Amino acid sequence: VDSGVEDLHTITVDKSVDGKLGFSVRGGSEHGLSIFVSKVEDNSTAGNIYPVFLVEVNGISLESITMSSAVKVLTGNNRLRMVVRRMLSAVHFSGWT
Repeated sequence: VDSGVEDLHTITVDKSVDGKLGFSVRGGSEHGLSIFVSKVEDNSTAGNIYPVFLVEVNGISLESITMSSAVKVLTGNNRLRMVVRRMLSAVHFSGWT
């Protein structure tokens, strides 16, 4: 259990012209985990968001959500306004302001 300080950020990600988000997620309530970014593709509009937990996407909470439901939320729009959570004591993130 990490007792680090929570840090929330809001970021916007647009799908690419081929419909991809440019990042992968894992987790889900069926695994007892929050939804988190597991990989970011090179040159993705998602930028430097790895690794973070996804708290909310376009006003929909992703806390205590299954992976299949999270995928529906993530793929349902061309633009995602995401609230993400990182743990400051666990990982150093460059590029955050």
